[in-house]
Amino acid sequence: VWIYQPCAEKTNSLVPCYEEVLSEYCLTYYVEVPGDGDGGTTGGEGGGTPPDCNPNPTEGNRISSNLPACGPGWEPVPIEDEPPPEETHNPCDTLNKYSQTPTFRLIFQLLKDSVPTRRENILIYNNLFLPSSPTNPIQMTNGVENQFSVYPPNESIFIGCWGWNHNHFADEDSAALNFTPADVNIMADQIVRRSSYFQIDYTKFMIGMVGDSNTQYILMVDDLDQFTSWSNTYKNEELISYVFSSSKLVLDELPLSVAETEKRFLKAMQFSGLKLFRGSNDFSTWTPLKLDSTGNNVIPTNCL
Repeated sequence: VWIYQPCAEKTNSLVPCYEEVLSEYCLTYYVEVPGDGDGGTTGGEGGGTPPDCNPNPTEGNRISSNLPACGPGWEPVPIEDEPPPEETHNPCDTLNKYSQTPTFRLIFQLLKDSVPTRRENILIYNNLFLPSSPTNPIQMTNGVENQFSVYPPNESIFIGCWGWNHNHFADEDSAALNFTPADVNIMADQIVRRSSYFQIDYTKFMIGMVGDSNTQYILMVDDLDQFTSWSNTYKNEELISYVFSSSKLVLDELPLSVAETEKRFLKAMQFSGLKLFRGSNDFSTWTPLKLDSTGNNVIPTNCL
């Protein structure tokens, strides 16, 4: 141990004083273990010297009694450092950061204002932490009046984006709808099936939706392996639509309450590796939703 003592508190003549306590360092000790008559040390007789020893125990800023004397016959004992823990992806962490940016809230507000227009609009964005610019654009595509879909004129706009949000316009047949099979299918293409083309970093990526029942949602990948398997099983919009139908999340069942729509959507997305978030009215707080053990109730969980 290297000790730094203030001069006013100097108690050991072997330790020089300093005006401030700077730090404390830990060293590895190499201890000679007595043998059973045939010798026995931590190293062979011709081994090297300890990497940290005191050739003159009466000098220097070390406490001599705590350090081995330099000499032959020492081999350092290897110390294996623990590998650093792997970083795990947490959608909550990403979303908490995004939701504090002005650009994030502006995108959602623009879509919320669009709900009464009977047009679906889509906004495709990149780095939310930087102001929008020609090199960091926000691309907006306006849908056709009374048409329940919207798609950019060129899918290359999706390449490298960090996400896209859209709205569902006000209509009694679309009340409280959540994400659609088409939405989930595009997300699967971008992250899994055609990722080499779209070049999407799934840890940053999300899709958002604003509905006509004062609702807003975000969908993010929670488990990439699970989402990859799910996306390769339900390989297109038609197959994903079948999953929605099995959960009775179809137009024939509408109108539905917000709570019932959330429940049926979560049932459809079970084992997909996706996480659904419900947003507050000001888009600053996002709550993960999941089904309880019975599968009949939606439980808001904490997003720490």
